[in-house]
Amino acid sequence: MSQPNRTQSKSNRRVTALAAAVSVATLIILLATESQIGLTWDEPDYIVAARSYAAWFDVLRRNPRLALEVETIDRYWTINHEHPPVNKIWNGAVWRVARGLSGRTAWPDLTLHRLGNMLLNSIAVGLLYLLVTDVCGVWAGMAASAALLAMPRVFFHLHLASLDVAAASMIVLTLVLFWRTRRHSAAWIDVLLGIVWGLAVGTKINAVFVFPTLVL
Repeated sequence: MSQPNRTQSKSNRRVTALAAAVSVATLIILLATESQIGLTWDEPDYIVAARSYAAWFDVLRRNPRLALEVETIDRYWTINHEHPPVNKIWNGAVWRVARGLSGRTAWPDLTLHRLGNMLLNSIAVGLLYLLVTDVCGVWAGMAASAALLAMPRVFFHLHLASLDVAAASMIVLTLVLFWRTRRHSAAWIDVLLGIVWGLAVGTKINAVFVFPTLVL
């Protein structure tokens, strides 16, 4: 490997490590401040749906034939069916795992229900750093991440078990994947981008507008 390539590789690893550090720091801040936020208006609908979807996967694991019956699907999936299910599946899975690991006593149940989105949104803040750094440099990336966290309304919503910032985080993930692979023509990259965009649409339907943005 030539010296410029080694230097570039080292720089890329450093930027990636800093993005991971930004995500970890964001998660720590969110966990430290989450207890100050009471239950919000729409969280109960999403929390109940997340529990119900997680319970369906338990049925699927124990009895796949029963799980795929129409009555069973209606029983577990009708709750909050007006919104796509991806984020609620994610939150339900994280809640179930975290509750088991914590012995059901370390954190309040509301915190565990919010943990999935706090993880997702923390990753998105790190990805924002990565995206801005690619274009404008490290300090601009740091400033962008800090500025996002300094916005009171955004900071509040980063904690919640709701869809708005979760959808924004999935959109950021889609944009970062597109930006970092835009010069590559391998078919698997297009497939991966389609899957990630699909997950974003499966989080909230307004992510459909990502596609015309990428075309432009």
